[in-house]
Amino acid sequence: MSDPDIRDHPSLQALLPDLPADRWGPLSGFPWIDRLPETGWTAITYWEARPLGVWPHQIAAHYDGDRAFGLATNIHGDVAVHAFPTREERDAATRLLAEHWASRTNGSPAQPRRNPDT
Repeated sequence: MSDPDIRDHPSLQALLPDLPADRWGPLSGFPWIDRLPETGWTAITYWEARPLGVWPHQIAAHYDGDRAFGLATNIHGDVAVHAFPTREERDAATRLLAEHWASRTNGSPAQPRRNPDT
């Protein structure tokens, strides 16, 4: 599962701290989550009262800086980073991500959503 097409500002990525290396393999997201605070990033469990991601396989994280705000995703060890000039833009991208992930899963990143009546 991929990220949605998020309109970010790649030129701001240099202002974000590095994320922890994922040296535990693509299915070991919990050690990555545990190391996020060391780098200034925070794993996001819920967004707008809904689960965000399916830990440890699908993880989202935020960074709040003085001049840049970050949104990172780790999907089975594939890490993507997006940078924004404002918290509002980052939060709008997080909302888009949450909607995208929710529309494509039923609790597992490997399973498409199915109609329970069929």
